[in-house]
Amino acid sequence: MKIVLTVINIAGQLLALLVVLYVVIQMIFPNAGGRGILARILDPLLNPIRKIVKPFKGFDFSPLILLVLILIVEILLTAILGNFVE
Repeated sequence: MKIVLTVINIAGQLLALLVVLYVVIQMIFPNAGGRGILARILDPLLNPIRKIVKPFKGFDFSPLILLVLILIVEILLTAILGNFVE
């Protein structure tokens, strides 16, 4: 069961890192047409958040909200599954 917890932690950290890289790339190259693999991975996660939370004065809060959601899910899964570990 510790392996499952480790995989959850690694997956959460990796997804959070991808979100940060996505934001940094968007800040450096704002008009880049093909954003590549990061957009393909993260846009399905960001689009539902973008429908609810519209950009405020040109700033998109959806990556920040996604980071918070990733952290919450990671903490909840670790806490729930951690009860089953000796």
